[in-house]
Amino acid sequence: MERICQETVSQLDHRWTVLINELNRYCRGRYPDPLCADVLRLTRETERLVKLISSRETLS
Repeated sequence: MERICQETVSQLDHRWTVLINELNRYCRGRYPDPLCADVLRLTRETERLVKLISSRETLS
């Protein structure tokens, strides 16, 4: 399972990098709705993964 988590962390890391680069393309103001949806989805996935990892560390 640790391998799966590591791959998932790596994938999230890559997606965060892509997302931040995309956000940096826009000046302050309103971001396009699809970009906002991507930010929310990625935030939820990251929170879920952090909770999963934290619960596994607690059980160890």
